[in-house]
Parts: sequence; C-alpha cells; structure tokens
Amino acid sequence: MRKATASKMTIEEFYEAVGGDLSDIIERLEDIDIVKTFALAFDEDPSYFELLQSLEKNDREGAFRAAHTLKGISYNFGFKRLGDTTATICEKLREGSLPTKSSLRRLANEYKCVLRAIHNLKNSN
Repeated sequence: MRKATASKMTIEEFYEAVGGDLSDIIERLEDIDIVKTFALAFDEDPSYFELLQSLEKNDREGAFRAAHTLKGISYNFGFKRLGDTTATICEKLREGSLPTKSSLRRLANEYKCVLRAIHNLKNSN
C-alpha cells in the first residue's frame, strides 16, 4: 500500500496514492473539477464507522448494509483498492460469516490511506 505524503497533491497523484482509477471516473463524470469535488466529499460518508459499529454489536445485517454502501461509494468514486477490500468483507457478510481480523486491518489501512490523501488534496488548494 502506498501512503499519501504531506506535500502538495494533484488529483492525479491523489488517485495514484489511493490505488484509484482516475481515467474511469473522468470518463463517467467528464469534468475533473466534479471528480475532485466528489473525492473531497468522501470523508463525510459514515459507512465505514457504521460498519465498525455494526460489527461491534454483532449486527451482521447492519454490517452488510454499511459494507455494501462503502463498497458502492468507493467504486463510484474510483477508489478501486478500497472498493476491492470492502467487496471481500461484503461477500463474507453476505455468506453469513464475519470478516477476518486481517481483512478488517486491510480495510482500516485502505480507508486511512484515502483519508490521508483527501487531507493532502484539501491542503493543496
């Protein structure tokens, strides 16, 4: 996993840091400013924390719903690596199983990577 650094960051560097697919999202949204707006808004979504809270409560249905939402948002924003990691957790929950500790650690690492990159991108404006 590549860490986002604390220097000035372009949208291209942002997507590279988070393992994202910038070309796909530009193709869909057709405007780099809209892409940047969506990317910067990601940290306002509560799905990641809802997933963790649901798992703490042993609420598999709530955890699945939150994981499914996080997966969809991640893929829609072009955050492929985070989406892929979340998809693995989503499938475990769909099967009625709990995600492994290692998959939750991977998810936490990917999520933090995206948040660091968002912070760096915001500070680059």
